[in-house]
Amino acid sequence: MDLDLQSLEEQGLALLREACCSYGIRASTEDQENYQRLWARDSIIAGIAGLLADDEKIIAGLRNSLLTLAKHQNALGMIPSNVLPNEENPDISYGSLAGRVDANSWFIIGVCLYLLNRADGNLINKLKPQMDKTLDLLDCWEYNANGLLYTPLSGNWADEYPVQGYTLYDNALRLWALRLYNSLFENEKRKQQAKVIEEKIKVNFWPTTSNLNHPAVYHQRCFKQTANGNLEHFACAINPQGYNMHFDTAGNGLALLLRLAHNRRFKKMLNHLKPIFRQISTVLMPAFWPVITSNDPLWDALKDNFNYNFKNYPHQYHNGGIWPVWMGWFALGASVTGISDLPETMLQAWLKIEDKDNISFSEYISSDTLKQNGKKRLSYSASGLIFLCKAIQKDSYKRLHLT
Repeated sequence: MDLDLQSLEEQGLALLREACCSYGIRASTEDQENYQRLWARDSIIAGIAGLLADDEKIIAGLRNSLLTLAKHQNALGMIPSNVLPNEENPDISYGSLAGRVDANSWFIIGVCLYLLNRADGNLINKLKPQMDKTLDLLDCWEYNANGLLYTPLSGNWADEYPVQGYTLYDNALRLWALRLYNSLFENEKRKQQAKVIEEKIKVNFWPTTSNLNHPAVYHQRCFKQTANGNLEHFACAINPQGYNMHFDTAGNGLALLLRLAHNRRFKKMLNHLKPIFRQISTVLMPAFWPVITSNDPLWDALKDNFNYNFKNYPHQYHNGGIWPVWMGWFALGASVTGISDLPETMLQAWLKIEDKDNISFSEYISSDTLKQNGKKRLSYSASGLIFLCKAIQKDSYKRLHLT
Protein backbone atom coordinates (compact mmCIF):
# COMPACT_ATOMS: atom_id res chain seq x y z
CA MET A 1 0.00 0.00 0.00
CA ASP A 2 1.37 3.39 -1.01
CA LEU A 3 1.20 5.88 1.85
CA ASP A 4 0.32 9.49 1.13
CA LEU A 5 1.74 10.77 4.40
CA GLN A 6 1.00 14.41 3.64
CA SER A 7 -2.69 13.70 3.01
CA LEU A 8 -2.99 11.48 6.08
CA GLU A 9 -1.22 13.96 8.32
CA GLU A 10 -3.47 16.74 7.05
CA GLN A 11 -6.56 14.80 8.17
CA GLY A 12 -5.17 14.67 11.70
CA LEU A 13 -4.14 18.32 11.66
CA ALA A 14 -7.54 19.41 10.34
CA LEU A 15 -9.26 17.75 13.29
CA LEU A 16 -6.87 19.33 15.78
CA ARG A 17 -7.36 22.77 14.24
CA GLU A 18 -11.12 22.31 14.52
CA ALA A 19 -10.70 21.29 18.17
CA CYS A 20 -8.89 24.55 18.99
CA CYS A 21 -10.92 27.16 20.85
CA SER A 22 -10.33 30.21 23.03
CA TYR A 23 -9.31 28.15 26.07
CA GLY A 24 -7.18 25.50 24.34
CA ILE A 25 -7.47 22.26 22.39
CA ARG A 26 -10.63 20.31 23.17
CA ALA A 27 -10.64 16.53 23.46
CA SER A 28 -13.00 16.13 20.51
CA THR A 29 -14.76 18.11 17.82
CA GLU A 30 -18.00 16.30 18.69
CA ASP A 31 -20.61 18.31 20.56
CA GLN A 32 -20.63 16.38 23.83
CA GLU A 33 -20.11 18.21 27.11
CA ASN A 34 -17.40 15.97 28.51
CA TYR A 35 -15.36 16.39 25.35
CA GLN A 36 -15.80 20.16 25.27
CA ARG A 37 -13.75 20.20 28.45
CA LEU A 38 -10.05 20.91 28.36
CA TRP A 39 -8.22 17.71 29.32
CA ALA A 40 -4.61 18.27 30.36
CA ARG A 41 -3.24 15.09 28.82
CA ASP A 42 -5.21 15.24 25.57
CA SER A 43 -4.60 18.92 24.90
CA ILE A 44 -0.86 18.76 25.52
CA ILE A 45 -0.40 15.63 23.43
CA ALA A 46 -2.34 17.38 20.65
CA GLY A 47 -0.11 20.41 21.10
CA ILE A 48 2.99 18.23 20.76
CA ALA A 49 1.57 16.90 17.49
CA GLY A 50 1.15 20.51 16.39
CA LEU A 51 4.75 21.29 17.31
CA LEU A 52 6.00 18.31 15.31
CA ALA A 53 4.00 19.53 12.31
CA ASP A 54 4.94 23.18 12.95
CA ASP A 55 1.26 24.14 12.72
CA GLU A 56 0.72 27.64 14.09
CA LYS A 57 -2.98 27.31 14.92
CA ILE A 58 -2.45 24.14 16.96
CA ILE A 59 0.63 25.61 18.64
CA ALA A 60 -1.48 28.63 19.63
CA GLY A 61 -4.05 26.15 20.95
CA LEU A 62 -1.32 24.55 23.05
CA ARG A 63 -0.43 27.95 24.52
CA ASN A 64 -4.06 28.61 25.40
CA SER A 65 -4.34 25.14 26.95
CA LEU A 66 -1.32 25.77 29.17
CA LEU A 67 -2.69 29.11 30.34
CA THR A 68 -6.08 27.60 31.16
CA LEU A 69 -4.54 24.71 33.10
CA ALA A 70 -2.18 27.05 34.96
CA LYS A 71 -5.07 29.35 35.88
CA HIS A 72 -6.82 26.46 37.62
CA GLN A 73 -3.78 24.94 39.35
CA ASN A 74 -4.67 24.37 42.99
CA ALA A 75 -2.82 25.75 46.00
CA LEU A 76 -0.68 22.61 46.35
CA GLY A 77 0.49 22.77 42.74
CA MET A 78 -1.86 20.17 41.28
CA ILE A 79 -2.78 20.64 37.62
CA PRO A 80 -6.41 19.83 36.71
CA SER A 81 -7.10 16.57 34.98
CA ASN A 82 -9.75 18.52 33.09
CA VAL A 83 -11.61 21.78 33.31
CA LEU A 84 -14.66 23.38 31.71
CA PRO A 85 -13.80 27.08 31.87
CA ASN A 86 -16.48 29.48 33.00
CA GLU A 87 -15.60 32.88 34.38
CA GLU A 88 -18.25 32.71 37.11
CA ASN A 89 -18.21 29.02 37.97
CA PRO A 90 -15.50 26.90 36.29
CA ASP A 91 -15.98 23.14 36.59
CA ILE A 92 -12.58 21.80 37.64
CA SER A 93 -11.62 18.15 38.16
CA TYR A 94 -8.31 16.90 39.52
CA GLY A 95 -9.49 13.32 38.98
CA SER A 96 -12.73 11.52 39.77
CA LEU A 97 -12.09 8.45 41.94
CA ALA A 98 -8.38 9.26 42.26
CA GLY A 99 -6.13 12.16 41.35
CA ARG A 100 -4.36 12.07 37.99
CA VAL A 101 -0.61 11.98 38.48
CA ASP A 102 0.25 12.19 34.78
CA ALA A 103 -1.57 15.49 34.17
CA ASN A 104 1.13 17.23 36.20
CA SER A 105 4.09 15.89 34.21
CA TRP A 106 2.28 16.51 30.93
CA PHE A 107 1.77 20.14 31.96
CA ILE A 108 5.49 20.67 32.58
CA ILE A 109 6.35 18.87 29.33
CA GLY A 110 3.86 21.03 27.43
CA VAL A 111 5.14 24.31 28.86
CA CYS A 112 8.78 23.40 28.26
CA LEU A 113 8.29 22.14 24.71
CA TYR A 114 6.28 25.22 23.79
CA LEU A 115 8.94 27.55 25.21
CA LEU A 116 11.84 25.59 23.69
CA ASN A 117 10.21 25.88 20.27
CA ARG A 118 8.84 29.43 20.55
CA ALA A 119 10.48 32.51 22.06
CA ASP A 120 7.86 33.75 24.51
CA GLY A 121 9.37 35.73 27.37
CA ASN A 122 6.00 36.69 28.81
CA LEU A 123 4.91 33.08 29.13
CA ILE A 124 8.15 31.85 30.66
CA ASN A 125 7.94 34.48 33.40
CA LYS A 126 4.27 33.74 33.99
CA LEU A 127 4.48 29.96 34.18
CA LYS A 128 7.86 29.19 35.78
CA PRO A 129 6.55 29.61 39.36
CA GLN A 130 3.68 27.26 38.58
CA MET A 131 6.01 24.68 37.06
CA ASP A 132 8.19 24.87 40.18
CA LYS A 133 5.17 24.29 42.39
CA THR A 134 4.12 21.26 40.35
CA LEU A 135 7.63 19.79 40.42
CA ASP A 136 7.64 20.18 44.21
CA LEU A 137 4.30 18.37 44.37
CA LEU A 138 5.68 15.48 42.31
CA ASP A 139 8.58 15.24 44.77
CA CYS A 140 6.01 14.73 47.55
CA TRP A 141 4.34 11.96 45.57
CA GLU A 142 7.43 9.80 45.90
CA TYR A 143 6.08 9.23 49.44
CA ASN A 144 9.26 7.46 50.58
CA ALA A 145 11.64 10.10 49.17
CA ASN A 146 13.38 7.35 47.23
CA GLY A 147 13.31 8.81 43.73
CA LEU A 148 10.36 7.08 42.05
CA LEU A 149 6.88 8.53 41.71
CA TYR A 150 4.07 6.46 43.27
CA THR A 151 0.78 6.36 41.37
CA PRO A 152 -2.44 5.24 43.09
CA LEU A 153 -4.96 2.93 41.45
CA SER A 154 -6.83 4.92 38.75
CA GLY A 155 -4.15 7.60 39.00
CA ASN A 156 -3.25 8.11 35.33
CA TRP A 157 -4.72 7.82 31.83
CA ALA A 158 -5.60 4.11 32.37
CA ASP A 159 -8.00 5.03 35.16
CA GLU A 160 -10.06 1.82 34.96
CA TYR A 161 -7.14 -0.61 34.64
CA PRO A 162 -5.46 -2.38 37.61
CA VAL A 163 -2.08 -0.70 37.48
CA GLN A 164 -0.61 1.17 40.43
CA GLY A 165 2.60 1.79 42.32
CA TYR A 166 5.83 2.85 40.68
CA THR A 167 4.61 2.86 37.09
CA LEU A 168 6.91 2.99 34.09
CA TYR A 169 4.65 5.46 32.29
CA ASP A 170 4.44 8.05 35.08
CA ASN A 171 8.11 7.84 36.02
CA ALA A 172 9.26 8.13 32.41
CA LEU A 173 6.97 11.15 31.96
CA ARG A 174 8.41 12.81 35.03
CA LEU A 175 11.95 12.13 33.79
CA TRP A 176 11.17 13.81 30.47
CA ALA A 177 9.61 16.76 32.31
CA LEU A 178 12.78 17.19 34.38
CA ARG A 179 15.06 16.92 31.36
CA LEU A 180 13.06 19.57 29.50
CA TYR A 181 12.95 21.83 32.55
CA ASN A 182 16.75 21.64 32.71
CA SER A 183 17.01 22.50 29.03
CA LEU A 184 15.23 25.76 29.86
CA PHE A 185 16.62 26.68 33.27
CA GLU A 186 19.84 24.68 33.89
CA ASN A 187 18.88 23.93 37.48
CA GLU A 188 21.61 21.82 39.11
CA LYS A 189 19.27 20.27 41.68
CA ARG A 190 16.80 19.15 39.02
CA LYS A 191 19.63 18.02 36.74
CA GLN A 192 20.99 15.66 39.39
CA GLN A 193 17.48 14.51 40.24
CA ALA A 194 16.90 13.54 36.61
CA LYS A 195 20.11 11.49 36.58
CA VAL A 196 19.06 9.60 39.72
CA ILE A 197 15.58 8.89 38.34
CA GLU A 198 16.98 7.74 34.99
CA GLU A 199 19.24 5.24 36.75
CA LYS A 200 16.40 3.96 38.93
CA ILE A 201 14.14 3.42 35.90
CA LYS A 202 16.83 1.61 33.93
CA VAL A 203 17.72 -0.67 36.84
CA ASN A 204 14.33 -1.40 38.39
CA PHE A 205 11.99 -1.68 35.41
CA TRP A 206 14.16 -4.17 33.50
CA PRO A 207 15.63 -6.41 36.25
CA THR A 208 18.81 -8.31 35.36
CA THR A 209 21.00 -10.67 37.35
CA SER A 210 23.95 -8.33 36.78
CA ASN A 211 22.13 -5.66 38.82
CA LEU A 212 21.11 -7.83 41.79
CA ASN A 213 23.32 -5.84 44.15
CA HIS A 214 22.86 -2.45 42.51
CA PRO A 215 22.18 0.27 45.12
CA ALA A 216 19.25 1.59 43.07
CA VAL A 217 17.22 -1.65 43.40
CA TYR A 218 13.90 -0.83 45.06
CA HIS A 219 12.46 -4.24 46.01
CA GLN A 220 15.28 -6.76 46.49
CA ARG A 221 13.13 -9.88 46.91
CA CYS A 222 10.91 -9.25 43.90
CA PHE A 223 13.78 -7.91 41.80
CA LYS A 224 15.65 -11.18 42.35
CA GLN A 225 12.56 -13.25 41.48
CA THR A 226 11.98 -11.28 38.28
CA ALA A 227 15.56 -10.86 37.06
CA ASN A 228 16.51 -13.28 34.32
CA GLY A 229 17.78 -13.25 30.78
CA ASN A 230 14.35 -13.80 29.27
CA LEU A 231 12.80 -10.38 29.86
CA GLU A 232 11.81 -8.67 26.63
CA HIS A 233 10.38 -5.34 27.78
CA PHE A 234 10.20 -2.91 30.67
CA ALA A 235 7.88 -3.75 33.56
CA CYS A 236 4.55 -1.97 33.65
CA ALA A 237 4.74 -1.22 37.38
CA ILE A 238 6.34 -2.16 40.69
CA ASN A 239 4.58 -2.12 44.03
CA PRO A 240 5.15 -3.66 47.48
CA GLN A 241 3.64 -6.95 46.25
CA GLY A 242 6.02 -7.24 43.33
CA TYR A 243 6.19 -6.65 39.59
CA ASN A 244 3.39 -6.11 37.08
CA MET A 245 4.95 -7.46 33.89
CA HIS A 246 2.14 -6.63 31.47
CA PHE A 247 3.39 -4.89 28.34
CA ASP A 248 2.55 -1.17 28.52
CA THR A 249 2.72 0.41 25.07
CA ALA A 250 2.74 4.01 26.33
CA GLY A 251 5.39 3.35 28.98
CA ASN A 252 7.68 1.36 26.71
CA GLY A 253 7.23 3.94 23.96
CA LEU A 254 8.32 6.71 26.33
CA ALA A 255 11.30 4.63 27.45
CA LEU A 256 12.39 4.27 23.83
CA LEU A 257 11.84 7.94 23.10
CA LEU A 258 13.98 8.90 26.10
CA ARG A 259 16.66 6.41 25.03
CA LEU A 260 16.37 4.35 28.21
CA ALA A 261 16.72 1.15 26.18
CA HIS A 262 19.76 0.27 24.09
CA ASN A 263 19.26 -1.36 20.71
CA ARG A 264 19.57 -4.92 22.04
CA ARG A 265 16.66 -4.29 24.36
CA PHE A 266 14.59 -2.75 21.59
CA LYS A 267 15.18 -5.86 19.48
CA LYS A 268 13.93 -7.92 22.43
CA MET A 269 10.80 -5.76 22.48
CA LEU A 270 10.25 -6.48 18.80
CA ASN A 271 10.56 -10.20 19.53
CA HIS A 272 8.00 -9.83 22.30
CA LEU A 273 5.56 -8.09 19.97
CA LYS A 274 5.64 -10.74 17.23
CA PRO A 275 3.38 -13.30 18.99
CA ILE A 276 0.99 -10.48 19.97
CA PHE A 277 0.70 -9.47 16.32
CA ARG A 278 0.06 -13.11 15.37
CA GLN A 279 -2.59 -13.47 18.05
CA ILE A 280 -4.56 -10.40 16.94
CA SER A 281 -3.81 -11.03 13.23
CA THR A 282 -2.43 -7.57 12.54
CA VAL A 283 0.55 -5.35 13.32
CA LEU A 284 -1.23 -3.05 15.78
CA MET A 285 -0.32 -2.50 19.43
CA PRO A 286 -2.77 -2.99 22.31
CA ALA A 287 -2.39 -0.49 25.13
CA PHE A 288 -1.75 -3.32 27.63
CA TRP A 289 -1.07 -7.01 27.04
CA PRO A 290 -1.92 -9.75 27.80
CA VAL A 291 -5.67 -9.38 28.05
CA ILE A 292 -7.13 -9.91 31.53
CA THR A 293 -9.88 -12.55 31.48
CA SER A 294 -12.23 -13.86 34.16
CA ASN A 295 -9.68 -16.60 34.96
CA ASP A 296 -6.90 -14.09 35.62
CA PRO A 297 -5.91 -13.15 39.19
CA LEU A 298 -6.29 -9.48 38.21
CA TRP A 299 -9.90 -9.89 37.06
CA ASP A 300 -11.47 -8.94 40.39
CA ALA A 301 -9.36 -5.80 40.56
CA LEU A 302 -10.39 -4.95 36.99
CA LYS A 303 -14.12 -5.68 37.12
CA ASP A 304 -14.77 -3.46 40.14
CA ASN A 305 -12.68 -0.52 38.96
CA PHE A 306 -15.07 1.76 37.09
CA ASN A 307 -17.16 4.83 37.76
CA TYR A 308 -20.29 4.55 35.60
CA ASN A 309 -20.21 1.62 33.16
CA PHE A 310 -17.82 -1.31 32.93
CA LYS A 311 -15.90 -1.09 29.64
CA ASN A 312 -12.86 -3.31 30.19
CA TYR A 313 -14.16 -6.57 28.77
CA PRO A 314 -11.38 -8.67 27.21
CA HIS A 315 -9.87 -6.97 24.14
CA GLN A 316 -11.74 -3.73 24.85
CA TYR A 317 -10.80 -0.30 26.16
CA HIS A 318 -7.72 -0.48 28.43
CA ASN A 319 -7.90 -4.29 28.56
CA GLY A 320 -6.27 -5.09 25.23
CA GLY A 321 -7.85 -2.25 23.27
CA ILE A 322 -5.62 -0.68 20.60
CA TRP A 323 -5.29 3.07 21.21
CA PRO A 324 -3.95 4.99 18.19
CA VAL A 325 -2.41 7.67 20.41
CA TRP A 326 -0.14 5.21 22.23
CA MET A 327 0.58 3.25 19.07
CA GLY A 328 1.78 6.52 17.53
CA TRP A 329 3.81 7.32 20.62
CA PHE A 330 5.51 3.93 20.51
CA ALA A 331 6.19 4.48 16.80
CA LEU A 332 8.04 7.71 17.62
CA GLY A 333 10.13 5.82 20.16
CA ALA A 334 10.82 3.00 17.73
CA SER A 335 11.82 5.47 15.04
CA VAL A 336 14.37 7.12 17.37
CA THR A 337 16.26 3.81 17.47
CA GLY A 338 16.66 3.95 13.70
CA ILE A 339 16.55 0.16 13.30
CA SER A 340 12.93 -0.68 12.55
CA ASP A 341 10.29 -0.25 9.86
CA LEU A 342 7.58 -0.89 12.46
CA PRO A 343 5.97 2.60 12.22
CA GLU A 344 5.23 2.22 8.51
CA THR A 345 3.98 -1.34 8.97
CA MET A 346 1.64 -0.24 11.78
CA LEU A 347 0.24 2.65 9.77
CA GLN A 348 -0.46 0.36 6.82
CA ALA A 349 -2.20 -2.11 9.16
CA TRP A 350 -4.34 0.67 10.65
CA LEU A 351 -5.42 1.92 7.24
CA LYS A 352 -6.59 -1.58 6.28
CA ILE A 353 -9.37 -1.27 8.87
CA GLU A 354 -10.02 2.45 8.30
CA ASP A 355 -11.32 4.57 5.45
CA LYS A 356 -8.03 6.23 4.55
CA ASP A 357 -9.87 9.16 2.97
CA ASN A 358 -12.12 9.77 5.97
CA ILE A 359 -10.46 8.44 9.12
CA SER A 360 -12.86 8.12 12.07
CA PHE A 361 -10.25 8.85 14.76
CA SER A 362 -11.97 6.44 17.13
CA GLU A 363 -10.87 6.21 20.74
CA TYR A 364 -9.67 2.62 20.40
CA ILE A 365 -9.87 -0.52 18.27
CA SER A 366 -11.02 -3.84 19.74
CA SER A 367 -8.13 -6.29 19.43
CA ASP A 368 -10.36 -9.34 18.80
CA THR A 369 -12.66 -7.95 16.09
CA LEU A 370 -10.51 -5.00 14.88
CA LYS A 371 -13.63 -2.82 14.99
CA GLN A 372 -13.45 0.88 15.82
CA ASN A 373 -14.82 1.57 19.30
CA GLY A 374 -15.40 4.32 21.83
CA LYS A 375 -15.84 8.00 20.99
CA LYS A 376 -15.15 9.29 17.47
CA ARG A 377 -13.15 12.23 16.18
CA LEU A 378 -10.85 12.43 19.17
CA SER A 379 -7.88 14.78 19.31
CA TYR A 380 -6.04 11.95 21.07
CA SER A 381 -6.35 9.65 18.06
CA ALA A 382 -5.65 12.38 15.51
CA SER A 383 -2.41 13.01 17.39
CA GLY A 384 -1.59 9.30 17.11
CA LEU A 385 -1.87 9.46 13.32
CA ILE A 386 0.42 12.50 13.19
CA PHE A 387 2.95 10.72 15.41
CA LEU A 388 2.94 7.70 13.09
CA CYS A 389 3.50 9.92 10.05
CA LYS A 390 6.33 11.80 11.76
CA ALA A 391 7.90 8.53 12.92
CA ILE A 392 8.06 7.39 9.30
CA GLN A 393 9.41 10.73 8.06
CA LYS A 394 12.03 10.98 10.85
CA ASP A 395 12.42 14.71 10.31
CA SER A 396 11.12 16.57 13.35
CA TYR A 397 12.71 15.08 16.48
CA LYS A 398 14.64 18.24 17.24
CA ARG A 399 11.31 19.80 18.26
CA LEU A 400 10.99 17.22 21.05
CA HIS A 401 14.35 18.25 22.59
CA LEU A 402 15.14 14.68 23.59
CA THR A 403 18.80 15.27 24.47
